[in-house]
Amino acid sequence: IIYDDYLDWLKRGANGLQLTPDDVALGCAQNDVILPYPARLLVGTSEQQFLTYHPPRLLEVVYRAFEVLYPDRPSLRDFMRSSRTDLYGNMAILRRDLLDDYCRFLFPLLEQARQDPYIDIYLKGLDPDQQNLVYGFNSRWAGFWGERLFNYYATTVWLNDDAIKTGYWHMLWFDANPAHNNCHTPEAIRDFLQSR
Repeated sequence: IIYDDYLDWLKRGANGLQLTPDDVALGCAQNDVILPYPARLLVGTSEQQFLTYHPPRLLEVVYRAFEVLYPDRPSLRDFMRSSRTDLYGNMAILRRDLLDDYCRFLFPLLEQARQDPYIDIYLKGLDPDQQNLVYGFNSRWAGFWGERLFNYYATTVWLNDDAIKTGYWHMLWFDANPAHNNCHTPEAIRDFLQSR
């Protein structure tokens, strides 16, 4: 979420939550990037967690694309094999220029991976190692990878650069359904923001 757009959304009523721009400013005025907190602890590594839902070849396609485009960056393969946390996908509040930098990293990588013939096999559900053939699951391959790439980028760039002020925001689901894990009512969200 781009910070300026988030403030605009709040000014329009925040989907009925009655939050104000001042509520958000309390939590993020002093930071360039706000990441979700707490990070989810994984059972196993990021790579092992990915392989519980996806075939190994999908992993290798993106690893190879990364190695072609970014040979000088810290290894994505090593990161996935050692990381045991997850920053909840693509959710963050950040400065627009930092978002632009992230997009310049992310989208060329996904486009490079998409050129691999295997992606068509995966999209059609023809890989015998595929476990989840629920309608629409395969079409979200870039989204699944985008979540892991966000975690990689946040860890190796934003959290590794002293010039980027990084803060954390308690993970808030804008959902009042108590059956969902980590969800909070609008009142709980408002209380949290006002306590910061």
